[in-house]
Amino acid sequence: MKEANFGWIGRKMQGLSRNLVRLESPEFEKAFKVTADDPLAARYLLTPDMQERFLALRGDWSSNLRAVLMDSCLHLAIPKTEDWFEPDISAPAGDVPILHGFLVRLMIVLRITETLDLNTRLWTKE
Repeated sequence: MKEANFGWIGRKMQGLSRNLVRLESPEFEKAFKVTADDPLAARYLLTPDMQERFLALRGDWSSNLRAVLMDSCLHLAIPKTEDWFEPDISAPAGDVPILHGFLVRLMIVLRITETLDLNTRLWTKE
């Protein structure tokens, strides 16, 4: 019962935000707060499929995932406590386990493009 009341209060407080955009997915709206100067463009970009993709990305990474779509660019903030791309300067540069770990982390980051299907062109140039 308390969770329902808190959720109601949270939704009301979000409603006070300027430029709040309401979308089709209640699950997405629980996970992300969407604001936009152009609500129509926001709905165009955040299709139900894209909302599902962002929820999947959030599940893979962190509930603290933040995303901004601005000037035809996607900016992601993914908080991590460990240093993912800082090398251990006390280890040799060719240390195979360190290189393997770096490669694994790099592939995880590159998989974001696949998860969000960012390689699919929405428009073709004429």
